[in-house]
Amino acid sequence: MVGASGGTRTHKEAINLIPDYEKDHKRLLNSSMKCLNCENELKGKQKKFCCNQCKCKYHNFDPDGKGWKVYDKQKEKGYQRKKLFIELKGGSCQICGYNKSFRALTFHHRNPSEKRFQLDIRNLSNRGEESCKLELEKCDLLCFNCHMELHENENGVSGWN
Repeated sequence: MVGASGGTRTHKEAINLIPDYEKDHKRLLNSSMKCLNCENELKGKQKKFCCNQCKCKYHNFDPDGKGWKVYDKQKEKGYQRKKLFIELKGGSCQICGYNKSFRALTFHHRNPSEKRFQLDIRNLSNRGEESCKLELEKCDLLCFNCHMELHENENGVSGWN
């Protein structure tokens, strides 16, 4: 180590370069850290929230029995992405042209052996957009009726014979 005089540092000089952990720790404990929800001052070991109620409110939990509102946001994200992907695929069933309800349109994998995951609302909301777009390239847009007709004779099951 190089000291102030150009030579090696003494042990005392080296120790002075290390931040005083105790001073920093006390400063952090005494600083006015605030609750992320209500901005009340945190006490003791509290790091983000002053109480469980604030934690639930912050994370969008409805304590009146409706559960996590995050799930509603997750579904909405999935529906928005599905609408986008439907538009990317032409907006209607590629067999019959049906386009009245986006919920009645599905993504059919042309080659099931290449299928990594199905493009349902859950996967559309939880997976990355690029990953979903790669999966979308392997699919045709079909209405439920046309999709079920394509799968009619799978596993030796036929509906009307």
